[in-house]
Amino acid sequence: MFELITTRLTLRDFRPEDLSSYFCMTQDEKYRRFYSAEDVSMEKAAFLVHLFQEQATAIPRTHFQLAVCDRNTGEFIGTAGLRLESEGKASVGCGFRRQFHHSGLAEEAMTSLLSFGVKYLGINLLYAETLAANKAAIRLCKKMGMVETEYRVGGVLFADRKWDTVVLSKWIETANECKEGV
Repeated sequence: MFELITTRLTLRDFRPEDLSSYFCMTQDEKYRRFYSAEDVSMEKAAFLVHLFQEQATAIPRTHFQLAVCDRNTGEFIGTAGLRLESEGKASVGCGFRRQFHHSGLAEEAMTSLLSFGVKYLGINLLYAETLAANKAAIRLCKKMGMVETEYRVGGVLFADRKWDTVVLSKWIETANECKEGV
């Protein structure tokens, strides 16, 4: 099982027992505002947790959608993902339970994941695409050193509405450009 350890977190492959916690996270009204009812259903959560487990066994592995847990208690906090899109290029994203927002844990998780990607997967271009209305995701990306490279008006149909999206990216010359996280 894949695992990254940080000061406060364990990032690991999803397990079947994570389904309940993952589903509960998707039920928060702040989380749900960007998703359709179908996207936050128990069926969709079960599908995604199963997909994350399947992706963890792929050879070569190109998707690292990980459960983020409290290092001391094992409590499920959220999820963080890194997806290899092509050689040297990866996309990232994360979602955390509301009570862990503004704690620095998302930045800690993403720093660890990015450091792993640079050191072991040869990533030199990192990007994220998020809804322009998702200010927290944009703030996190900017904390990670990413800059806005594109703004797409009405670029995505999501939850039965057209949304503007923002693409943020970062070129990474060396592993030294990543904060230590692993």
